[in-house]
Amino acid sequence: MEIGHKFIGDILVINIYGELYSEQVMQMEYKLLEFSTKTNQVIVNCEELEYIDSKGLGVLISFQKLLEKRGGEMAVCSANGKVEKVFELTQFDKFTKLYATLEDALKGFGV
Repeated sequence: MEIGHKFIGDILVINIYGELYSEQVMQMEYKLLEFSTKTNQVIVNCEELEYIDSKGLGVLISFQKLLEKRGGEMAVCSANGKVEKVFELTQFDKFTKLYATLEDALKGFGV
């Protein structure tokens, strides 16, 4: 797993590459906490994420809750394949705004 990021205006776009398994959860948590000090508006781009397990999903949910406590919000975009299937099976969309593309997510943030 690798993590990249960029700002589009005030919105932080986090790109996750590869597979997010329980072994990488600590690394992911650390990076997300670091990012949370920079902004309260985050889009997690899953276009290059090939797999996520339940612990990885838990990290995203915890991060979203942290942002919401600070008055922020998180959205997820571009999930496909196995990642999209995990999101469907776990009803992740009940907790998080999911968008088909990064452009759609940006529009959801009013950009």
